[in-house]
Amino acid sequence: MIRIDVEALYIALDSRRRAAHLRWRDIATEIGVSASTFSRMAYGALPSVDNLARMLVWLGDTDLKPYLTEETR
Repeated sequence: MIRIDVEALYIALDSRRRAAHLRWRDIATEIGVSASTFSRMAYGALPSVDNLARMLVWLGDTDLKPYLTEETR
């Protein structure tokens, strides 16, 4: 089963956030998501599809492949 790698996405967002010297709240306002979305992601919660799209656009690349992982059972 293929899943979103929330940790990889969060790390990418955090890396860009730090490079831009922004707070999570700044990003949330800029892309139109709740700041608590990032808090939940820090604990592994998936963002909504709409929020995921906004995050990818903010990262500058809408390719989802770097944030996919295959879960083995």
